[in-house]
Amino acid sequence: MYYLRAGSAKIRVTNPSGSEQIAAFPISGTLLGLDAIATGTHECDAIALEDSLVCVLPFNELMSQCSYDLAATKELNRLIAQEVNQFRRLLTALGCMTTEGRVARFLVNLSEQMAANGYSAREFTLKMSREDIANHLGMTIETVCRTFGRMRTASLLTVKGRNLQIRNLEALKKVGSV
Repeated sequence: MYYLRAGSAKIRVTNPSGSEQIAAFPISGTLLGLDAIATGTHECDAIALEDSLVCVLPFNELMSQCSYDLAATKELNRLIAQEVNQFRRLLTALGCMTTEGRVARFLVNLSEQMAANGYSAREFTLKMSREDIANHLGMTIETVCRTFGRMRTASLLTVKGRNLQIRNLEALKKVGSV
C-alpha cells in the first residue's frame, strides 16, 4: 500500500479490452493500493498529476501495527471507508444523475477533499485534464466543457484554464444531489 503524502494522482483501471477508466483523483492524505488487499495484486495504476510525495506502507507491517495500536486501526478503517464511500458516490452519480449533476457532484467531492486537507474549498487548481474528468464521469470532453459553461452562466463557478472558483457551493450541492 502507499500513502499519498503530497500532490495528486489519477487512479486508472485498464480493462481487458485495453480501454482505460479513470476511477478516482486522490489528493494528499489518501491511501493508495487498497485494491490489493483482496487479491494481493494491484488492479489499478496511480499516475501522478503533479510532483508528488508517496510513502510505501508494507501491508504486513501495517497489519502488525494495527494489531496493537487502536488509533492506527481506526485510521485505516476510516481511510478504507472513505474510499468505499467515494466509489459509492461515483456509481450513484453515473447511474442516475444528469450531466450537470455528475459534474456538480464531482466538483463538490473535490471541494470537500480540498477542505479536509486544509486547502480552500472554493478556489483550487484542477490538476486533471478535462479529458480525464470526462472519462471519470462517463461523458465526452465536449459535454464536460459545455457543462462548465452552463455552470459559469448560472454563476455557480468561474473557470479560467485549470483554475476553478466555486461561487455558490450550496447551489452546486443542490445540483449534485440525487
